Amino acid sequence: AQAVYKSLQIPFLVGELCSTMGCGQSIGPQERGDGVTTLPWIPNDFIEQRAGKNHEKRAKCMILLNQVAIFKKMNGENITELPYPPLPYQLERAEQNIHGAWDFINLIYQGNLLEKLNGGRPEIREFPTAQLMKERANTNYSGAFEAQKVLNELALIQRVNGSEPAELPFILNDTRRERAGKNIDQSWDFQAMMNQEAMWKKLTGA
Repeated sequence: AQAVYKSLQIPFLVGELCSTMGCGQSIGPQERGDGVTTLPWIPNDFIEQRAGKNHEKRAKCMILLNQVAIFKKMNGENITELPYPPLPYQLERAEQNIHGAWDFINLIYQGNLLEKLNGGRPEIREFPTAQLMKERANTNYSGAFEAQKVLNELALIQRVNGSEPAELPFILNDTRRERAGKNIDQSWDFQAMMNQEAMWKKLTGA
């Protein structure tokens, strides 16, 4: 497991690097929602453009846009399909121990969550890196927040099933909430996690 751990990610502390879109490059303003009728973080045109392109952070953008659709479903709208379901190459790479695979798994679980919300009974798969993901989620290494997003997504699915957990596994601290609006490497992960919190509250009535 240690060899796989080293091969997956470079061990630097997360959240401290400029994003791959370029240090200081503007991503444009993002609308903020109330977390009740709309998500706390609403994707802008910049994010939507990158969700449709072969961009390194394409899957992160797809996750944010899918969250909008899922939250609309939670608010009673008739949403039956994700706007950005996982692409064929993402489905294939979700099985592999490679960089970005956990975001691909998140996309798959988003589809499962929406299907559950529509009364379906999807098969919730466990992927080969499941144990490594649980270990990484509790570290400060690169990949930790991707892992936390996946585990939060599973918790949302379990909640729709009417089972435990009693709380969302991973909640951001105040510093990381502030960084969600900054142009840093993990800002879109932080935004997605804050959106997951709003979904959790919607499901639990908190």
